Amino acid sequence: ASIKFQSGYYLDPTFPRGALHKIESKVPNTLVHAKVILARSNATKQGKQMVQERGWMYLGSHNFTPGAWGHKRPTHNRPCYINNYEFGVVLPDVHFESMFGRDTVTWNGSRVPLPFRLVWSEYEQDDMPLLST
Repeated sequence: ASIKFQSGYYLDPTFPRGALHKIESKVPNTLVHAKVILARSNATKQGKQMVQERGWMYLGSHNFTPGAWGHKRPTHNRPCYINNYEFGVVLPDVHFESMFGRDTVTWNGSRVPLPFRLVWSEYEQDDMPLLST
């Protein structure tokens, strides 16, 4: 696992576990610390693995924390409180390809390196991400 959840959220029956997929690091026996969101379209399923073809990619420098993204303050005149600024880039219309054991992502004719493989597997019933209390 390379993502950490608060156990109260993950163990809640309404948590969208079906949206989680395992990724495989390109470096064996290491966790992936990349701050990447891949939105895929035209995804196909090969056995238990999802293979994406096109979509968009977000590359950022931050974690998924209120310190990085801000937090709601409904009782104040500013609905979102932000005290930290991070940098992120959205690459629209990227092309994902996995052939002959090599994964490539291209955007605007340029290759974008990723630290993980592009073929993902669904979480199994007994798979657990890293949890905190």
